[in-house]
Amino acid sequence: MRILLAFLLALSALAAIPTSTAVLPTAVGQPAPDFILNGIEGKSPSLSSYDGMFVVLEWVNFDCPFVRAQY
Repeated sequence: MRILLAFLLALSALAAIPTSTAVLPTAVGQPAPDFILNGIEGKSPSLSSYDGMFVVLEWVNFDCPFVRAQY
């Protein structure tokens, strides 16, 4: 029963992953191309707006029970 529950949770998490048709060709060690993301506060900052700063990206899925337990 636990294995089935774990499988269903994993399957539901995969179904929630958004897909994108954008392809960002980037090599390791090279600058990332400019992009825009939707923030949780309703803002949509672009990478270029943080020029000269260190940027850390964190993806969060608030529908995931494991994420909800941490946040």
